Amino acid sequence: MDRRAGLIVVVLIVALVARSAESKIIHVKMGGTGDGSSWASAYWDLQDALDDAEPNDEIWVAAGTYRPTWDYNMDYGDRGKHFRMINSVGIYGGFPNTGDPLWVNRDSDTWETILSGDLDGNDGPVTNPEDLLSDPNRSENCYNVFHHNRRSDIDPNAVLDGFTITGGNANYTYGGSYSEGGGMYNYDSNPTMIHCTFRGNSAEYGGGIYSNDSNQTVTHCTFRGNAAEYGGGMYCSNSDNLTLDHCTFSGNLAVLGGGVYHEYSESSTVRNCTFSENSGGEYGGGIYSYDSRGTVTGCIFKDNYVEYGGGMHNEHFVGSVTNCTFTGNSAYNETGGGMCNEYGTPIVTGCTFTGNIAAYGGGICNHESNATIAQCTFCDNRGLSKGKGCGMHSWDGSVVVTDCIFWSNTCADNPQISGTPVVTFSNVQGGWEGVGNIDVDPCCVNPGHWEDPCGTPAYFRDDIFIPGDYHLKSEGGRYDQDTQLWIFDDVTSPCIDAGDPMSPIGREPFPNGGIVNMGAYGATTEASKSYFGTLPCETIAAGDINGDCEVNFLDFCLMALHWPEDSEL
Repeated sequence: MDRRAGLIVVVLIVALVARSAESKIIHVKMGGTGDGSSWASAYWDLQDALDDAEPNDEIWVAAGTYRPTWDYNMDYGDRGKHFRMINSVGIYGGFPNTGDPLWVNRDSDTWETILSGDLDGNDGPVTNPEDLLSDPNRSENCYNVFHHNRRSDIDPNAVLDGFTITGGNANYTYGGSYSEGGGMYNYDSNPTMIHCTFRGNSAEYGGGIYSNDSNQTVTHCTFRGNAAEYGGGMYCSNSDNLTLDHCTFSGNLAVLGGGVYHEYSESSTVRNCTFSENSGGEYGGGIYSYDSRGTVTGCIFKDNYVEYGGGMHNEHFVGSVTNCTFTGNSAYNETGGGMCNEYGTPIVTGCTFTGNIAAYGGGICNHESNATIAQCTFCDNRGLSKGKGCGMHSWDGSVVVTDCIFWSNTCADNPQISGTPVVTFSNVQGGWEGVGNIDVDPCCVNPGHWEDPCGTPAYFRDDIFIPGDYHLKSEGGRYDQDTQLWIFDDVTSPCIDAGDPMSPIGREPFPNGGIVNMGAYGATTEASKSYFGTLPCETIAAGDINGDCEVNFLDFCLMALHWPEDSEL
C-alpha cells in the first residue's frame, strides 16, 4: 500500500471514530430529572429526548407510560399534541425501569413501554372496539399519538422499536389528518416500525396506522382492538412499496378492512402475518384490497367475519396469494367465506380453505374475476344458499382451477363448485367435467370438524370450526405438522402424483413421481411422497426421475414431457 493510500485509510478511520464519538444514547425514564446522559440522569419527558436527538443518536426509554407534550406549532390545542420520529434516530423501548440496564436487558414484552394519547389518563379497558369512537372518556385524547406529515419527510432510517402505542382518537368531525391514524399518521413519510403494539386506537381512516403515499416497513408488530371506518388496524393508500412482515392483526374492527384496508398501491408485500377475529360491516375481515398490486404469502386468516370476503376481499386486485391458510372465516349474509374476488386477476396458489362459511361460496367466491386457482385445498366449508357452491362459487368471469381438492364441503344441494370455471386435474367430490379430474376420497390426515356448543343445529352462527390436518396420507411418507417428522401411513392418497403433468413439481421431496400432487401442499417441501409398493430407495440412481427405484421408459417419458421448458425453482 502506497503512502497516499495509507493516508486515506487513516483519514477514514479518524472520521469514523469522530462520528462514533459524536453520536450518543439519550435515556428516558419515569421520574427522571436530568439531561438524558445516563439512566441516573434521565429525561422524564420523551419530547425532551426528541428535541435533544441528532442523526445517529439512539433514544432508550424505560418501562412506563409517556404522553405527548407538544403540538409542533400546529395550533390544534391539547388534542393536537403528538410525537414525531427523527431521521437516522432509533427510538427503543422495553428497558427495565430500575437499575442501570444495558441493551441485553431490554425486553418489550416484560417491560412494557407505553406511548399514550390518553392525556387525562382516564381511558378504560377496550372491551369492544366498536365503542372507541364514541367513548366520552376518550374525548380529550390526542388525535394522533404520532404525526408525520409531508413536511416531516421521515425516511426508513427513522426507527421505532419496542413500544405500545395506544389511546389515539382521530375523530375530528371535519376530516383531514385528525380523522386519520389514531396511533400513527404518515403522509409521504416512511418510518420503520419493529416489535410495536398498536392497541385501542381509533380513527375514521386507519385506527392503528394511517399511511398515504408512504412506503413503510412494519415488522413483528401487533395491531389489536383498534377501530375505524376504513382499516381498523391499518389504512394504506397510494404506496409503491409497503411491507408487512410477521405482523398480527387481531380483534380490530372496520366497515371496510377490519385488519387492513389497502388501495391504489403499485406494489405491496404481506408475508407471514396473522389476521384473526377481525370484524366489521361489509368488506374484508382480514384484508380489503382495492385497485392494488402485491403479494400475500404465508399468512393465516382465521375467524374473521364480515358480509363480503370473511378473510380477504379483493376488488380489482392484480397479484398473488400464496401458501396461506383460510379457516373459520365468515361471510354469513353474502359472498366468500374465506375469500371474495371481484374483477381483477388474482392468482391463488398453495392455499387451504377449511371451515369457512358464506351464503355464496363457502370457501371462495369469484365475481367477474379472471382468477387463477392452483394447488389449493377446499374442505369442510359451508355454503348457506342452495346451488351457490359449498366450496367455490363463480359467475360472470373466467376462472381457471387446476391441481385442487374440493371435498366434504356442505350446502343445501351439495355442489362443491358452482358456476362455469374451467377445472382440470382436480379432485372434486361428486365429479366435475374436465381433463384429469377425479372423484375419490383424498385421504387427508385428520380433517377438521364443526361443533355446535349451544345445541342449535338450525342456527349456524354459533357453530365453531375445529381446524385439522389436510396433508395427504402416504405409505411412502408424509409430513407431520405437529412433530415436523415424516410418518408412514397404511394408505396412499389418490391425489399424490395426480396433478397436471405440466405443472412444476417445485420443491416436492424425493420420491415425488415426477408429477405434482393435488392440493395445498403440492410443489412444496411438505408434499406427501410417492409410493411404488416398497419403501423409498436407499440409493438414488441417476435417471430415476419418478423415484420408483428403476430407470426405465417412464422416466424417459417424464423427461421428454418437459424437455423444451425453461424452469426456475
